[in-house]
Amino acid sequence: MINIPVIPSSSKIRTEVIPDITKTWKIGQVLNATAERNANAQANVLMRMGQTILEAKTPIALKAGDPLKLLVKSLGDRPVLTIQTAAVQRTSTTRIAAQNLKSFIAQQHNLTGLLQLSQKVIDSPTLPNVLKQQLNVLNLQLPSAEQATQAKTLKKMIQNSGIFLESRLKHPQAGTLRHDDLQQDIKSQLLKISAQLKSVAPELTTKPPITTTKNLQLLINQFIKGDINLLQFTTLLTNQLPKSQLQLIQQALATADKPLLPTELLSSFTMLLKHIHQQVNPRQIQDNLSGLLKTMDLLQQLKTNIDGALAKITSQQLMTLTREADSSLLLLFDLILTDKKENHLIQFRMEQEKLAKDKNNSSWIVSLNFEFKELGPIQARLHLSNNKMSTVFRAEKASTVDNISQQINLLDAAFRDIGFDIINLDVNQGNINQPRDLPESIHILDEEA
Repeated sequence: MINIPVIPSSSKIRTEVIPDITKTWKIGQVLNATAERNANAQANVLMRMGQTILEAKTPIALKAGDPLKLLVKSLGDRPVLTIQTAAVQRTSTTRIAAQNLKSFIAQQHNLTGLLQLSQKVIDSPTLPNVLKQQLNVLNLQLPSAEQATQAKTLKKMIQNSGIFLESRLKHPQAGTLRHDDLQQDIKSQLLKISAQLKSVAPELTTKPPITTTKNLQLLINQFIKGDINLLQFTTLLTNQLPKSQLQLIQQALATADKPLLPTELLSSFTMLLKHIHQQVNPRQIQDNLSGLLKTMDLLQQLKTNIDGALAKITSQQLMTLTREADSSLLLLFDLILTDKKENHLIQFRMEQEKLAKDKNNSSWIVSLNFEFKELGPIQARLHLSNNKMSTVFRAEKASTVDNISQQINLLDAAFRDIGFDIINLDVNQGNINQPRDLPESIHILDEEA
């Protein structure tokens, strides 16, 4: 018999605990975890990942034992993880939709275009007085550059910039929201002007005109048959013809010089004139038609600028919907200042930085973009952390860099006088980055695309 020695059992493999599990993670990696306890949306939740317990803020309600996916967003001393669940993925889809939607609300315009146009509307003898009064209110409430240096005035300007309107209506602070506050809110005023404009010209649109000889002929036939009156005819004509052709028709009505018109309009215009000359007061009808075309053109410009200004504010409001639950606060808004009878647009981008555990600390990055005729485009970027400040100016013109450099000591002294510790003040020359990446020339339906 051959003795077969007993094979000894293998000794237990000794495992060594990795002192820092985060060293094995990679950015973009998805980790499995489970919720340790129930948690409401936006509350802190404990999560178990193997033998490790993590704590994070959850964007959705969770129950103990719910499986979680954690996406590694960044590494370092304080790694950043994002909870990825089916509900969060749906939220992410909503975020992406909002991100795309904000660029396709309507063609976006700065408020400066409306303010420039408003003077033409106010001076026009044919437009309703209620429109002129509302535009006057909008213009008269704009503060001067000197007034904007006062903290209370600046705070009021930001509150009335339009981006907080719905929030203030939904959550009035102990009944402190007064009627006067709404009167001063930019978005509230624009909505009122838009509603008044709709009552004056309900059929007026801002869609790019699609002109065909057939459509124009049908429109003139409707007018000749009496199916539409002169005002309706003028409104529809304004909707269907580009501005250049409307101006040619106005000139032809005033001078009866038909060769001014392009070939595609000549036949239809001849039929229109023939009909007008068969009426009792042909000259008066021609003058009324010419005057209404001018009025409608002005109203269409007004509608375009109001819709564009409202779209701009709405896109700024939608920007908050694109933030993830654990991202920093972001605010975008525009302010208008008056100086030497000129209006100046200042575009703001404010981001709150997340600090460590001390909730009393606050840190902000503020970007201001503005432009003056003499100075050209300028961007000021401020980093505020409690009472510490760092500011860098960037200008496109070399002469502007020299001017700011010569005055920067005054700014340093002014900041220190109000309690800031200045870490850095600098100015350099270069191209100006826009404070936001929202296309201003895109709307929901682009017939020319």
